[in-house]
Amino acid sequence: MMNKSTQTREKILRKGFEYASSFGLLSVTIGEIAKAALMSRTGVISHFANKEDMQIAILKYTEQMFVESVLKRAYCQDPIDNLHNLKVIWLNWATSLNRQHKTSCPFIKAAIEYKDRDAGLIKAYMQDQQQRLLSYLSDLVERCKACGDFKQSTDSELFAYEFYSLYLGHSIQKNLLESKQAEQRFYLLIEQLISRHLSVAK
Repeated sequence: MMNKSTQTREKILRKGFEYASSFGLLSVTIGEIAKAALMSRTGVISHFANKEDMQIAILKYTEQMFVESVLKRAYCQDPIDNLHNLKVIWLNWATSLNRQHKTSCPFIKAAIEYKDRDAGLIKAYMQDQQQRLLSYLSDLVERCKACGDFKQSTDSELFAYEFYSLYLGHSIQKNLLESKQAEQRFYLLIEQLISRHLSVAK
C-alpha cells in the first residue's frame, strides 16, 4: 500500500500525463499542475528538484503507463497475434486513459517540441524512449521471423520504421487534419505492411 507522499506524487504525475496529452510537455509548469491537482505550488514542487525534474518524472510515468496499457495488454505468445493486438490497442491509447479533454499521444507531442532543441536531459530521455520503442518493434518482428511467420529476408529495423511512421502519420491525419478515415486507413496500411512480409509457407 502506498504511503501518503507516494500517493500524492502519483496524483501529480497522473495530472501531468493528462496535461501533457492535451497541451504538450512544454506547457507543463508547476503552476498548471498545481491547479490541475488542486494543490499549492509548494506542495507540488516539494516532490521534485525543479520543473525539469518534474517533466522527466512525467515522461517516465507516461512510459510506464504505455507499457502497462499497451505493450503488456497486446502481448501474447503468438507474435503475429501480438502484432495485430498492438495495431489496435496502440491507436488512441492516450485518449482511452484521459477522456476529459481532447488528447493525443504525449510522446509524439514531446518529440515534436524537443526535436530542434539543444541537448538536454528531456531531449536525451525522449531519444532513449523512442529508441526503446523502435527496438521493441524490431524484436517483435524478429519473433515473427523466428516462428516462420515472416520471411527471413525481412529487415526488422526497416519494418519497425515503417510501422511507427504509419502511426505518426495517423496521429497527424486524425488530430491535426481531423480525418474521419484516419483509423481505417491506418489499419489497412498496417495489414498491407504485414502481408508483404508473410512467409510464403504461411
